[in-house]
Amino acid sequence: MDQKYGEFNKQIQKILSGSMLAEGEFSDYYNFIELFHMDQDALLLIVTYCAKMKGDNIGCRYIIQTAKNFAYKKLLTVKAVQNELDDYEKQNKFCNRKNLKTAKNCLRCNSCDILCVPSSLLAAGAGGVEISKYICCACGMIEDRVSLKDIPKLREKFAE
Repeated sequence: MDQKYGEFNKQIQKILSGSMLAEGEFSDYYNFIELFHMDQDALLLIVTYCAKMKGDNIGCRYIIQTAKNFAYKKLLTVKAVQNELDDYEKQNKFCNRKNLKTAKNCLRCNSCDILCVPSSLLAAGAGGVEISKYICCACGMIEDRVSLKDIPKLREKFAE
């Protein structure tokens, strides 16, 4: 395997320089490549994308899951993966949030069409607590956020 994956090993470790990859992680990547017949360089593009989004010490499981999403769409070559990543970049160009609140895209559908509905527009059913809703306009995923300063009020009112 070392000869077949020698350059791949160097490149992936360079991309994920935040931590030293374990032998088992290299094996997981090799198994993925063999099982899904993905080009090594296509997987390296996905690894680069994941590192750009989450940092260079990201875990193998996250990368493999992301790569599976590409493989299930039959995006197995460098060109196909690059085209998909280019589409992601275009779609996310104007986004400035993560995990609905601060992410560049929705965790469920990858859309960047996310609205924040401020607490002033919501019913004050929790006794004057500020609650904001982040809503993905593409798939309807909703995330509620409570200001940390209001946590004591909630504990006082709802704690058992």
